[in-house]
Amino acid sequence: MLVGAAHILDIRTFLMFFNIGGKSMLAPKTPIFRDKAVKQYIQGRDKDTLPRFISLPTALLLWILCGLLLATGGLVWTAELPLYTTGQGIILADQNEMQPSSRTTTALVFLPAEQATLFHRGLPVQITLGGSGSQMSSTIIEIAPGVISPYSACKQYGLENNCAQLIARPSIVAKVKLHHLSSLTYAGSTFTAKVQVGSQRILSLLLNLVHSNG
Repeated sequence: MLVGAAHILDIRTFLMFFNIGGKSMLAPKTPIFRDKAVKQYIQGRDKDTLPRFISLPTALLLWILCGLLLATGGLVWTAELPLYTTGQGIILADQNEMQPSSRTTTALVFLPAEQATLFHRGLPVQITLGGSGSQMSSTIIEIAPGVISPYSACKQYGLENNCAQLIARPSIVAKVKLHHLSSLTYAGSTFTAKVQVGSQRILSLLLNLVHSNG
């Protein structure tokens, strides 16, 4: 009984030592962190973080660049470039049109024979007269059948004086009508003709260039 009472006494003495007047000896008398520092920490943590915005002129410039990029992409995707084949031609001395009052004349255009499948009636033709450089538009009204040699073309159409200049290889002969020109004045005149044989998208053209260079 004495041992038990002594044990209980030791425990009470230990508790009284660490809890004098209701205050624990282990607890610090003053807080570790100052109240001001704690409040500043809490206020800083509670502040909303606002996103940083770029300036208005910079934003407008970026939108304009994006718009130009989209417009260029759309143009490359949809726009088409015309494809031309060039040939030489001569205005004929048609007796039916050799009248002072006539304002229409017939002309022949000699086109590459290797592209014969591309030519047909109705194709647009841009004509540049050799001497004056005048330009006009017309369309093909007739395609002669078959391929003609330079010799046959010179004999058939009476091109002895201009044969070497007009036709130097097997050709396809196309006939066009030139309005507002008089055969009486322009018969025998030579010209350069550009025949539009189709069109190609810019995107396809760029891809073909990249492929050929690669």
